[in-house]
Amino acid sequence: MFLKFNPFVTVANGKFNIRIPYVDIILGHPVLKSLGKAKYISTLDAEKGYWQVPIAELSKKYTAFRTRNGLYEYNVLPFGLKNSPATYQRIMNEVLHGLSDFCLVYQDDNHI
Repeated sequence: MFLKFNPFVTVANGKFNIRIPYVDIILGHPVLKSLGKAKYISTLDAEKGYWQVPIAELSKKYTAFRTRNGLYEYNVLPFGLKNSPATYQRIMNEVLHGLSDFCLVYQDDNHI
């Protein structure tokens, strides 16, 4: 029998016990503390936010994919690239710089 070691799952008396790590650290996070003071919270979802980010001409060849109809390259940031989420997060942080007291950004979700 193969058992994979997981420090957050323990077996006692034949029952699995799952421990949630760092709960006190997560609940004490400054982002959650700032949301806790808010009377109202609005959430905006940038549904097509990734598609608003153009790809540099030199980078387009790395987004290429082939179909029966030919070779295609993306002109805008697609969802499936490895660094798409990090790129979009960085851009949103730059756009909303200075508004961190009341505006939080995570990926394509903005919380005001």
